[in-house]
Amino acid sequence: MIMYRTFICAFLITLASRSIAQSGTSRGVASSPFPQEVLSNNVVIEGQDKPYRNIRKEVERLFARKNHVGVIDIYKNKYFASFRNSPQKRPLYGFGWLYATYYREQLESKHPTKELNEAFGYVAQEPIPAVYDYVRLRFILQQMVSIEKSLRPLGERLLKVNPSDVGVKYQLARMIDPSSSPRDRQISIKYAAEMVKDKPNSASVWASYGATYYIIWLMTKSKLDSQKSIHGYRKYLSLAGKNPNPMLARRIPMFIKQMSIK
Repeated sequence: MIMYRTFICAFLITLASRSIAQSGTSRGVASSPFPQEVLSNNVVIEGQDKPYRNIRKEVERLFARKNHVGVIDIYKNKYFASFRNSPQKRPLYGFGWLYATYYREQLESKHPTKELNEAFGYVAQEPIPAVYDYVRLRFILQQMVSIEKSLRPLGERLLKVNPSDVGVKYQLARMIDPSSSPRDRQISIKYAAEMVKDKPNSASVWASYGATYYIIWLMTKSKLDSQKSIHGYRKYLSLAGKNPNPMLARRIPMFIKQMSIK
């Protein structure tokens, strides 16, 4: 029981910088007229993806040459206009609004923004199209809202579609307790190594790397495991610079001190 509580505490505080403060609609944001749509492991992801891929690419192109807030407003306005003009396109424009807010946050390495919280509050209540890009984004954001370990099979299905997807892999790493079984320990180590290789300049993946080896060190008390954890945490602090997650900034020195005691 102590080990389980320690695991939950370590992972939640280590990955807090990517969490959304609350699920559903944010305070002051009106509810969507649709009932909440629940993401499940059985959701279909084999539908026609091209329109959603095109929206994703368009968002990324616009971010390359326009004011970030302006890009978000383009899709937000299209989403609300679609209630009157083109309801069949509402899921597509909702995806654009949600992806634009998510993408801006990733670009700027910001803590969760009210814009992302607002977009998720609306779009999460829409029917879920059976397309990969949409389900992938909903899965990632659902895990940012609250770690849902029951959705691990869905994450693993998504990872089979794109094995190099760091966004999905990062959320899967949050679900897996490396102390639960030898298999999960090896999966956690594999994900940690792959993520820092693929995204060496990402502060959040280095925090995840440090957390993975911290949990393993709690079991093994191995010097090598502590060295890897400390390395990951120090890389996080270095990359986060002047904008680290406040909770991490307080807790990481405590973890490093704990692992440094001989």
